[in-house]
Formats: sequence, structure tokens, C-alpha cells
Amino acid sequence: MTLEAIKSETLKLQTKELLDLIQFGIEVLKKKQLVEVDDLSPAWKAEVQRRGAEIRNGSASVQSWEQVQQELNKEFGFDLTVSQ
Repeated sequence: MTLEAIKSETLKLQTKELLDLIQFGIEVLKKKQLVEVDDLSPAWKAEVQRRGAEIRNGSASVQSWEQVQQELNKEFGFDLTVSQ
């Protein structure tokens, strides 16, 4: 199946099915350890460094993963809790 076919089929999913798929995608990314830094473009490397600096100097607004999950669960009325 091609990526375009998967995208097309994804558009047909009901909300709960789509949320299940998203949760599955998160789990797959965790297992693959997301992205290697060497795979990032120079622009993304600069963006990651900029955001990291904002977090370290306190100018960024940050939330814990638990807070993000709680907000998503409240918004969608569905348990999106993913263990780390």
C-alpha cells in the first residue's frame, strides 16, 4: 500500500479510529527513537537549538507530557494516555 493510499484511507476513519491510529503512530515513533539529529536539515537543527535555548532561559511556555495528554483527553473525550 502506498503512502497516498494510506492517507486516503485515513480520511475515512471515524474519530475513535483516527485517535487509535495516532496513538499507534506515537508508539511506533517511540520504538524507532523518533529522528536522529543527523537526519535533520540545517534549518530544523537551528530551530531545535533556538527552542532549547528558550526552554533553558525560561522564555518558553512548557507543559509536561502528562498535562498535554490531560488536555487532549479533555478536548476529545477519549483516553489518549501514552506511557513513556
